[in-house]
Amino acid sequence: MPVDPGQIGPQSFANGAVTREQALAEVRADAARDGIEIMTDADPEVKRYMDDAARREGIDPDALHALTLGDMIFVREARQDDVRVLREELIHTAQQRGMEIGVDTDRRTSSELDAREELLKNAERWALTPEEINEIQQEIIEMKSRGKYGWQRV
Repeated sequence: MPVDPGQIGPQSFANGAVTREQALAEVRADAARDGIEIMTDADPEVKRYMDDAARREGIDPDALHALTLGDMIFVREARQDDVRVLREELIHTAQQRGMEIGVDTDRRTSSELDAREELLKNAERWALTPEEINEIQQEIIEMKSRGKYGWQRV
């Protein structure tokens, strides 16, 4: 069931809900607890890998904010404190455990939809903004209407 973005926002944070800073600290602590390394594209090898992955998908490299490979999360330096991006990628690390990566497109679509549903289910706990909630809901609608996960081609 979709989250009403009007119910989440600065007023909920003032009422004792989780702050963005707390949510960021929590996602980083969860990653560390699970042995997940978060690396930014400040590292030239990470940047090269992310840019190549974007090109393989047929998208502008700047449109690829993060990706997960096993127990590593690669994220653009500009998004390293983005709770929504980090939490989604952390969800993907759990999804990838025990499965072959990058083989089954249906599995990929299912994983992307599941990750977004998990984000919405925990929107307040993880301090997602109304804009992020709207963005996630729109991504779900687009994936369901296309019947698959995919990028906007450049």
